[in-house]
Amino acid sequence: MADVFGDSPLRLERDARQELVAELSGQGMSTRAIAPILGVSQKTIDRDVRESFDSPAPEPHRVVEVITADADTGEVIEPRKITGMDGKEYAVPIQKKPNRRALTEVARDTGWDIRKAVEKLERAR
Repeated sequence: MADVFGDSPLRLERDARQELVAELSGQGMSTRAIAPILGVSQKTIDRDVRESFDSPAPEPHRVVEVITADADTGEVIEPRKITGMDGKEYAVPIQKKPNRRALTEVARDTGWDIRKAVEKLERAR
C-alpha cells in the first residue's frame, strides 16, 4: 500500500474520507488496513463503514460466493470478505440476533414456576 498511498497518512475532510473508506472497504480492505492509510483510528473507520452500508448506494465490487439464509425470516444473508494487512482474505462473521423471549412470557413462566414451588412446599409439610 505504501507504493500507492505513500508513507505519510492522508488527511482528508470527513466526506472525502467516508467516500474513500467506502471504496476501499467495498474492494475488500479491512478497517485495520484502512486506518493507518488515512491517519485515523480504527473506530473512526468502523463508523465510516457502518454509515456507508446504511446508505442506499449499491456496492458494485461486491462478490457473493455463498448464499446463506436466516433461519427465522428466510432472508438471504450475503457474507462479506475483507483483506487484512497481511494480504489474507477473511470472511466477516455474520452477527446473529440473540434469541430473546418476550418479557411477558418470561414473567408468566416465572409465575408458574413460583406457584409450582409453593405447591410442592405445601405438600411437603
